[in-house]
Amino acid sequence: MTAQVFLTVFLCVGISAVGHTVVTTYYIYRSTGSSVLFPGLESGTVEFNDNMIHELKKIDGPEKWLAQFHGGAITHSAYTTRGHFFHQNKSFLLERLTKEDSGVYEQRVNHVTLIQVFLSVIDPVPQPMLRRQEDDNGSCLILLECLHSGRDQYNVTFFIDGETINGTVSKNSDISILLLNGTNPQHWGTYTCNVSNLIDWKLSRELLVEPQGIQEEKLLFYLFVAGLGIYVAFLLTQALWSLKRLNGKYY
Repeated sequence: MTAQVFLTVFLCVGISAVGHTVVTTYYIYRSTGSSVLFPGLESGTVEFNDNMIHELKKIDGPEKWLAQFHGGAITHSAYTTRGHFFHQNKSFLLERLTKEDSGVYEQRVNHVTLIQVFLSVIDPVPQPMLRRQEDDNGSCLILLECLHSGRDQYNVTFFIDGETINGTVSKNSDISILLLNGTNPQHWGTYTCNVSNLIDWKLSRELLVEPQGIQEEKLLFYLFVAGLGIYVAFLLTQALWSLKRLNGKYY
């Protein structure tokens, strides 16, 4: 299962007074490959005329600006293939996002900042895999390992029968480990692990943890069934040979 990777997480809008100017601040999160619409100016905020200059700038960006309006709309050549400037409200659509698009953007009018956008572009989470490892020391400890490749930081949560586990989870590179006591009935059940970040989440396949005695009983049962099948096959073979020998006597 996965969340919608084009989800925008809108944390807050803060308004602070800078001199006589009100700066609206946005925090926006997007997944790589998706798009973002930088908010424009609300109707009535600024009365534009041909002498006014509007800019959408990226602070410390290599191109410094994405779009401008000064008597006409201009989009920077670096963004013409994946950007669209809506000059009516000065919003800007940027598509096919990469991690390099992360940063601080500002909407400025006559060099005065009116809107500030903190954009974070994050990779969707990988599909996690849940596996079981027995303790090599011969004890009854069970290690559940949730594997999640990738360089980003993820939140990892273990579940038993759909309920969140509040136990201690240790992390080692791209593996999160949950330690279980195989003799504790409270640790028996169906486990899953969930890997998430601010824009996505994925759930592993289910893994059943049973008492070790039950597992041994199942193994003995399967061996018994297999042995019984071999024995029945042997009896049928003997019966067929006997029938053939009897038929041979009558011809």
